[in-house]
Amino acid sequence: MFPFLEQFKFYVMGGLAILVLLLSGALAIEHYRLAAAKSEINSLTTQLGACQDANASNQVTIANLKAANSDWAAKCSKPGPQAEHAAADITNLATNLTNQAATQQQQRELIYANDKAARDWAHAPLPPAIAQRLRASSGG
Repeated sequence: MFPFLEQFKFYVMGGLAILVLLLSGALAIEHYRLAAAKSEINSLTTQLGACQDANASNQVTIANLKAANSDWAAKCSKPGPQAEHAAADITNLATNLTNQAATQQQQRELIYANDKAARDWAHAPLPPAIAQRLRASSGG
């Protein structure tokens, strides 16, 4: 009856077919995008689990190291009786050596004060040949 209606139906059906194809393509693209996002989420979830496990393991290791460090610090913070004895021996030795050096110095000064020959000998310059031998024997 109206031939243009036949053509109009053809254009409408063609337009609908194109619209269906475009919507199908958009849905397919959205489906692949969502699948990729889901895959990325799964990957990140796996990595998060591995990081949490590693963190828990690290926390245990840190606690063990802190405990060991505390034990060593407790053992090393107090000197033992041997260390205290050695420190006392060294202090006594240093005091004795200082006293001996002072006594010898006083004895020399007394000798130099009473004996002019000893005083002259003590204040005499060292001969160069002897000084060279002393330097050579001492490595200087």
